[in-house]
Amino acid sequence: MADNKISDITRHRLTLALCLLAILVLILAFWSRQIHNDEAWIGQQIWSLDQTGHIESELFRDCPPLDQEIVVYHKLLVWSGLGASQIAGWGLYQLRSIAFLAGLLSLAILFWQLRQGQDRVLSWKVVAILLLTPVFWLQMLEFRPESLLLLFGVLSYFTIEKARQTQNLAYYALAGLFAGFAGLTHAFGFVFVIAGFVALLIDRKLTAAVFVLVFGVIGFSPYASGYFTDRELFIEQTIHNPLMTTALSFDWWQPLVNLLTEHKRILRKPEVIGLTVLFLLSLPFVRGDVWRKNRFLFIYLTVTAIVLAASPLPKFTRYMIPIVPFMAIIIAQVSFAISNPMSNWQRHAATAFRVWSVLFIAYGCFALVYEAIPKQVNQIEVNAIMAKEMQPASLVMAPFDFVFMQQGNFIIQSWWGADRAAGGNKSISFLESYADSRGVEHLIVDPVIMDAWNLSEQQLNGGFTKYRLQQSLPEARRYLLSRIHEHTEPQ
Repeated sequence: MADNKISDITRHRLTLALCLLAILVLILAFWSRQIHNDEAWIGQQIWSLDQTGHIESELFRDCPPLDQEIVVYHKLLVWSGLGASQIAGWGLYQLRSIAFLAGLLSLAILFWQLRQGQDRVLSWKVVAILLLTPVFWLQMLEFRPESLLLLFGVLSYFTIEKARQTQNLAYYALAGLFAGFAGLTHAFGFVFVIAGFVALLIDRKLTAAVFVLVFGVIGFSPYASGYFTDRELFIEQTIHNPLMTTALSFDWWQPLVNLLTEHKRILRKPEVIGLTVLFLLSLPFVRGDVWRKNRFLFIYLTVTAIVLAASPLPKFTRYMIPIVPFMAIIIAQVSFAISNPMSNWQRHAATAFRVWSVLFIAYGCFALVYEAIPKQVNQIEVNAIMAKEMQPASLVMAPFDFVFMQQGNFIIQSWWGADRAAGGNKSISFLESYADSRGVEHLIVDPVIMDAWNLSEQQLNGGFTKYRLQQSLPEARRYLLSRIHEHTEPQ
């Protein structure tokens, strides 16, 4: 008995040490993470809103319907970014801090709520599982909606649990608002409203379900404000937007097709495979005490997973984030339940669970360390070096990351407009004609653009007639081309 107690204390201390070390590693990764296109896009929206009071994006010139005022956007994320910018200044790391802090708050809430009435070992296990799950902490390192959305989703779920304990309708209303705010952060966050509503209906709490639904819609309602200011543009940017990764389909069978192809998300990459398989291996043990303690949680998780799977979202791993913390709770609960499996098949299942747990921990640690390794190229520094060679306030066609920290110094257009205009006719002659006709003063080329346009370094240096290679940064694989101006001699 004493040996078991010592063993439990040791495991707890190791789990605690792992969690603290993982958070320290994430702080390093926060600075080294390469800039995501969406960070620049949303960051530019915040800049525009701060400077003009509305959102317009030069990034999407020649990319209708985004080449005009943007009325459909991640409102709560943008408003949060605007607030952070007014307090700490506009910049990549100020904006990223919103996602990072939201992730830490989600972990803190999970830890605190699970610790109430249960032992703290479970709380630390859940935190450790999440910190070893790349799809969770990757959202903390990028200024995208998922981390903030999850914070509101976690708040909504635990507020529902509080309401179920106290039978206080005010808590159900608050839970609905939190779920609505998740949808206001990103439309797919509305899944928390649906999950709370349906789970409470299954739990035979009709009044509570209605409260969650009504207040969820209230919290979400500002998302549709663009419909009342410009209905046609709102519909175009929501439904008929050709720049969306996947077009929305309203065929009656599409949700079933989406549901049957959900494996393309939950088993898409190593960043989610570890958690998915560990969760599936835990399911045989969701019975007895585990089921009785977590019945409502399991219903809530199941509804959320089904709605997400059936939705028209592309099968990106990041859209799995609403179910990740709840999967972690089930896995942590099961880890206690497999101590003494009784039947032969249960022993085999428990062995598989333990073996996969070791692999899960090993890969999670590897992914954390790899992410924290400093990247060779600091994109912001490279952008600053190139900016010194460019004409201020000129039109620049550049990769998205040039927004940081050159927004305000130049008019920045992405390459998407040129890509769309060229179609299958991507050539130097077309590129020059397009850029020259739009008044583009500078072209910044990176490896992605070189591959898309089939450009070589030799072509960049001498293959153009209207632009010349002004600066070459081979180590950063960035190249600056500037327009050639003809100067006429006075007679």
